Amino acid sequence: MNRPKLTDIKTVTFFNNINKNIHLENPIDLKPKPKFTGKFDYLIIHLIILSVLLLFIYLLYKRYKNRKINKLIYNHKINKLYNNIHNYNE
Repeated sequence: MNRPKLTDIKTVTFFNNINKNIHLENPIDLKPKPKFTGKFDYLIIHLIILSVLLLFIYLLYKRYKNRKINKLIYNHKINKLYNNIHNYNE
């Protein structure tokens, strides 16, 4: 039994001849382009990170301030209610 031929000699010689006949006048540079091409892109990224951080700090401050104001309002209402009850009993 003969071994089967895995490659056809005619197609291999055809593609080899095609590759030999290609002549490039301007060779193609296949260097990968960097994603960020300068300091300006990194500046934008840093500004976005800084703005998110400042927004987070502002929201925490606003929450703290609201909690303080709500506590004062609550205490005022409790005192007013206590005074009304106390004045009503007299």
